[in-house]
Amino acid sequence: MGIKAVESHLASTRHKQQEDITQTSNILQYCSQDTTAKNTTSVSASCTDESPAATVSSINESPSATSSSTRESPAAKTPDRNDLRVLFGSTSTLKSEVLWAMRTVCCHGSYKSNDHIEKIFRVMFPDSELAATFSCGKDKTGYLVKFGIAPVIKQQLISEVSQDSFVVMFDESLNRSTNNKQMDLHLRYWTGDRVQSRYFGSQFLGHSTAQDLFHNFMDCVEKLNLRNMVSISMDGPNVNWKFFELLQQEQVEQFGGSQLAVVGSCGLHTLHNAFRHGFAKWQIDKLLKPRNNKQVHLKERERARAIERERARERERESAYTLIEIA
Repeated sequence: MGIKAVESHLASTRHKQQEDITQTSNILQYCSQDTTAKNTTSVSASCTDESPAATVSSINESPSATSSSTRESPAAKTPDRNDLRVLFGSTSTLKSEVLWAMRTVCCHGSYKSNDHIEKIFRVMFPDSELAATFSCGKDKTGYLVKFGIAPVIKQQLISEVSQDSFVVMFDESLNRSTNNKQMDLHLRYWTGDRVQSRYFGSQFLGHSTAQDLFHNFMDCVEKLNLRNMVSISMDGPNVNWKFFELLQQEQVEQFGGSQLAVVGSCGLHTLHNAFRHGFAKWQIDKLLKPRNNKQVHLKERERARAIERERARERERESAYTLIEIA
């Protein structure tokens, strides 16, 4: 299912009606509900793989498990909102599917590699009710990651960052896949006993003027508490400094005259350009090329010697076999 199918579904009347019904709920409320019901049935119309049966999972808990869960203390029933296994643990099957999707992302696996994985699990664990209801193919993995796990992680990051001061770092570069300029934003903030940098989001730009940068920047950070933003880390082109002036004006208007700290721009580009010009002026390439050629020549000689040694050992083995046959 491609992006056009998703956009068509978003524009449909059925989706809008369902959105009106569930507008007061969110994924945290749904996923952190009590899971001690004896018969729990989870129906997901948006996470289908190949057959309708893959969207329905039923878990029948034993009476002993139900009775033991009712004896837990109230503190033990309180969900930990920092634990995704609790947030998405409305059923054991859904919890397993979320953990498998997270494992795919953490191991840099492809979504395609999860196709028909449920069939393998059913063969490996034929006596498991969980394996019988597990289903997490390519499309479902993508939906769980993009519309389930990612929003929760981002909301936790926003809550953590907004508690204290932070710095926003951004950089623009050409995305060769979309042939558009991509602006990536990272957050740097103090947590515990260290400074931590986290990826926050990306904006895709066309012709990026200072106004374009400003509007896309504000769209990306709209959920952050900008009163705690201390400064901006960026490169040094003129368009970025114009953007910084617009952002300073916005801070003055929104927060009663407070302004961001001016710490300059990234010095790596300046250092790179200086070295590039010095490299050309001092003709350093004439010094480095002979050294590089010499190293390449030495490696080739060492490789030739290794091949010759291997051939000599092969000749010795052939001679030994000949003597054995003669004997």
